[in-house]
Amino acid sequence: MAEDTQTVEADTALGKFKISSANLNTLFTVLGFVVLCIVAWVLWTHNVEAMDTRKDAKETGKAVAAELKEANKEVANALKESNREVAKVLNDLARAMREQNCLNAFPAEKRAQNAELCKRISQ
Repeated sequence: MAEDTQTVEADTALGKFKISSANLNTLFTVLGFVVLCIVAWVLWTHNVEAMDTRKDAKETGKAVAAELKEANKEVANALKESNREVAKVLNDLARAMREQNCLNAFPAEKRAQNAELCKRISQ
């Protein structure tokens, strides 16, 4: 069987080189593999950096959520305190209205005598 390979000889300052087409195919295959490995490595490092960015974003989001939760608690506590004050004012107003209604139930000349009674009843 005859071989289909061609051989090229080259004389250079570095010496004599002999390259066959089979070796040239192997050389291109190895170079292709090296290029493929480099591209895979670049994509992998890019993906790792993107994952780190996503992790940072998640951590930042969690920190923002925690701050919002804390702020909401503070607002809720302030509203509770404000509502207590409003409720106290409304209770005092209702008590004064009950006392006034009690006094209005008596004739005008007996209202002064029954003021203490209406005060106790309204509470």
